[in-house]
Amino acid sequence: FRAAMELGDYALQAGTGSLDGSEALALLYDAVSQYCEAYSLHPKNPDAKAGLDRALAAFGAQLQGAIPAVRADARAGLTSLLERHPALAQHAPLADLIRDLS
Repeated sequence: FRAAMELGDYALQAGTGSLDGSEALALLYDAVSQYCEAYSLHPKNPDAKAGLDRALAAFGAQLQGAIPAVRADARAGLTSLLERHPALAQHAPLADLIRDLS
């Protein structure tokens, strides 16, 4: 749990720093993935939920105005995370972002 949170924190900080474009998207997706892992291990942990929510918001913001192919790839990646981590089925911000990327 702690390792996933630390990796998520690092990726989120790097992805929201001075990078943009595909580099930022890759790091932010990694942050989402790490926080998904932490959340699935401890879904009631407020830090895991908050980290996942921050990463999803940053990832979604970075995707604003992205070309349809990039949005489709992001949607596929998020859907894959949802399938790997059933505990995320009740996490509304993830479902909302997947829907918004359609």
